[in-house]
Amino acid sequence: MTLLVGFASGSTVNPIHKVIGQLTKMQGDIIQEGKEAQQMYNEFAEMCEDRSRDLHNEIKSSKAKGAELTAAIEKAVADGTVLDEKISDAAAGTSDSEAELKKATVMRKKEISHFAI
Repeated sequence: MTLLVGFASGSTVNPIHKVIGQLTKMQGDIIQEGKEAQQMYNEFAEMCEDRSRDLHNEIKSSKAKGAELTAAIEKAVADGTVLDEKISDAAAGTSDSEAELKKATVMRKKEISHFAI
């Protein structure tokens, strides 16, 4: 009976209006959540693009640095080869000088023995 009285007086809300109100509220909530999710996605996408750009720049500069270091290594190896040749030449010259010194020493000892007689 109260149900009939409620409809007659208009004091109660129609269940269909309640459902429509809840659906409208739900629609608004979903739209708001979608906007928030889109904002988060946009921020994440921007961060990814920035990081990608930074990585590309780092790769490019690292490749250039690698080329510089490779050139420096090649130069150092070439300089090392030149220095090894100089060391070999100096060692050979020292060996020749030591051999000549021994010969001269032997010769001087013979000459001393001829003069001592």
